Amino acid sequence: MARHHPAPRSDGKYLLKWHSTAPHATVYHRVYITKASYDPSRPLGWDEPELVHDSGRGAAEATTALRTSLPERTGRPMI
Repeated sequence: MARHHPAPRSDGKYLLKWHSTAPHATVYHRVYITKASYDPSRPLGWDEPELVHDSGRGAAEATTALRTSLPERTGRPMI
């Protein structure tokens, strides 16, 4: 698994981008990050991720790009 540690842009927001093999309109794209108390040596529980971004409806796109703020985390957070 590749690890990538992105840096925020000049406005403090991160650019999250992914490519779709089957583009379709969406009701939303939601971004979650694990809470600061997350321990990667344990299985991830349903109560551990916290919502940090909800895009709302979107058109069909081959490449989706979201700009969002992320809370500061140490250790090994998962997005």
